[in-house]
Amino acid sequence: MERYYSCRLDNSIEFNGYGIRYGRINGERVQGYVMGNPKVIISLNKGKYRNFMFTTKNPEELVLLIRKQIGLS
Repeated sequence: MERYYSCRLDNSIEFNGYGIRYGRINGERVQGYVMGNPKVIISLNKGKYRNFMFTTKNPEELVLLIRKQIGLS
């Protein structure tokens, strides 16, 4: 089974600010490296933290690239 199952752009106000963030989205643990908005979230099928969130200068381009690499596009 493939480990990665999702990669998406997130513009929510949750986890705003700067620095390392830990929390929950829809009841699942999230680990984040946040430096503003918007954020990219990569979700995994298994592991203690199944969602990893981070910011980047080109989030839309990165999401497309990751989705292509993991076979979701």
